[in-house]
Amino acid sequence: MATKFPIPPFPPDPQAPQTRYYYAYRVTCHHPASPEKYYYGCRSSRVPPEADTDYWSRSHFLAAARTRYGPEWFTKKVVSVHRNREEALAKEIKLHAHFDVKNHPRFFNRANQTSTKFTTAGAPSAATREKISATMKRNLVGVGRHASEATRAKLRSVRGTFAPFAGRAHRPETKAKIAATLQGRPNDANRGSRHSAATKAKIAAGMRAHHAARQATSQAARAAQRSAAAVPVPPGAAGTATAIDIF
Repeated sequence: MATKFPIPPFPPDPQAPQTRYYYAYRVTCHHPASPEKYYYGCRSSRVPPEADTDYWSRSHFLAAARTRYGPEWFTKKVVSVHRNREEALAKEIKLHAHFDVKNHPRFFNRANQTSTKFTTAGAPSAATREKISATMKRNLVGVGRHASEATRAKLRSVRGTFAPFAGRAHRPETKAKIAATLQGRPNDANRGSRHSAATKAKIAAGMRAHHAARQATSQAARAAQRSAAAVPVPPGAAGTATAIDIF
């Protein structure tokens, strides 16, 4: 898929050594059975983009698809190279907004990048971890704790207050009265009765049709899988990013 935002590669800044590389990329799935075909992301690496062949994305959906269909059906293409992370994120934001990737059925992306200040890269700071820990402790009060003996005694003392019949059983005559009362209700209208031969024939015909439809669906799905597996690997879907085109 051609992008409408071609950006030429930026040369390394001569004033500072190039210790990290920042680029936007696209992953394409060539398997005919995959409904999703594309994934846009940005990446910072310590190696040049054309040598960053082991990284594909952090998307669990894309990783699952590579496992399901095989890595040989996926190719990676560098869309643009940038001087810093903010510029690479800005490029990703522009691509996500243009294609609306989170709502597009042909994309693996499940969210649109909307801010250069937000990224899933890196670990949270110590202060952020402390805030998360405090919030979780407030929301999980009592988890992993055991009630004291005094608390257990209080619970035993009020047992039966909200469930008066807890631990008790009906007498046989009470059970007989309940059974007689329920006998004529609509839910028990067929209790003790038998289906007629015509009704049994209708039920059998319906079940046979249902199972036949399920069997046909399963056979069609297996045939589709066999035909997809028989399709030769498309040219250029080598499974690695060794042939990356940089725009």
